[in-house]
Amino acid sequence: SAGQLAKELGDKKNLAISFNHISRINSHLGYFDVSMDYGLRALKLFEELKDNLNLAEAYKNIGNIYQLMKNNKKTLHYYHKALELWEKVGDQKGIARILNNLGNVYLEFKQFEQALTYYHRSLSISEELGWQLGVIVPLSNIANIQSQLENYSQSLVYMKRVLEISTQLGDKRIVAVINSN
Repeated sequence: SAGQLAKELGDKKNLAISFNHISRINSHLGYFDVSMDYGLRALKLFEELKDNLNLAEAYKNIGNIYQLMKNNKKTLHYYHKALELWEKVGDQKGIARILNNLGNVYLEFKQFEQALTYYHRSLSISEELGWQLGVIVPLSNIANIQSQLENYSQSLVYMKRVLEISTQLGDKRIVAVINSN
């Protein structure tokens, strides 16, 4: 395996990347203990390497695991650590992604205003970057909250933008989902 080869070659960076991938796969399979073990191993190696970009990704991954385990306090802790590092290295896409994730946590708490704040920040960064795929997710999330708040006309405005961008990108799955609602 790639992880074994990296270990044999003493390649800590690729070993850590492999650990992070193994962690993500196991979290998707529901093996949270195994996922956390590999995620923390990746985190430790990225810390040793002072690789802030990948360290931020490892923090986000561990936050994702905690979110799947419904431990929102730890989710927020790890997401904020990831945000701090992405801000430090200036990775705008990373910042936009983690802001959206933070919004998702506050949405779970039904703290709609806080969630909207994070989604709007994510949206703003994605728009500044011209990153259309990055724009779709917070737009959809904002539309969802507006619908939950029974602000249907506002929800419709955001969903029309999602439909517009998805059509431009040729993403038929999103277009089909929107048209079915």
